[in-house]
Amino acid sequence: MVPMRFGIVGCGEIAVRTAEGISQAENAEVAMVMDVNEALARDLAERYNVPYTTQLEDVLSSEQVDAVYIATPHNLHAPQAIQCAEAGKHVIVEKPMALNCEEAKAMIDACERCGVALSVCFTMRYLPYIQRAKELVQNEV
Repeated sequence: MVPMRFGIVGCGEIAVRTAEGISQAENAEVAMVMDVNEALARDLAERYNVPYTTQLEDVLSSEQVDAVYIATPHNLHAPQAIQCAEAGKHVIVEKPMALNCEEAKAMIDACERCGVALSVCFTMRYLPYIQRAKELVQNEV
């Protein structure tokens, strides 16, 4: 199986943890990282021996990137996700997806129009205690 190659946009703490998860997956790999803070981008890039940039356009034009994980300030989620879709990149975006329903709809429409997947991170659902709570609710305990 060919792994999904991720560009990480935004290299703060949540992205560092997500990059670790991507790197541990059998079907995914970190391919490139981007942050407007060059030091953050360089640090994360060195951990995974991948190129880094301070420009989103570099990630979007890279043939080594299939999908983009967006972990930037909330007000950038919608415009960046739309740019990713228009560049033919699948999109995973951190919560909140957007600042309002109109932005969220524009993101969905762009991804559908461009034929790429859009997903919002909800990793808590996989934590053991959350799974146990779900099981208890389903079994009406």
